[in-house]
Amino acid sequence: MQPQVTYRAEGDASISLVAKRMGMSTRKLRSHLPALHLRGFPTPDPTTGHFDLDEIERWRQARHSNHLSSTKPADLFQRIEEVVR
Repeated sequence: MQPQVTYRAEGDASISLVAKRMGMSTRKLRSHLPALHLRGFPTPDPTTGHFDLDEIERWRQARHSNHLSSTKPADLFQRIEEVVR
């Protein structure tokens, strides 16, 4: 039995790796891509067909930018002041 190779992918990645990182099968990701692209999901590189993992991470975090966990303390205090006014 061969040892399982585990690594953290950085940079560009194939659709199968992107699907795994998003917790779904490649088939499911392919079926959701049109809707994801309408929501600003990064498109693949036109030459390699690979996706920029950093862009995907920024997109993923931006989806929930209204959550407190993704807010800087200074921004949080400003938002609290706006609500209290």
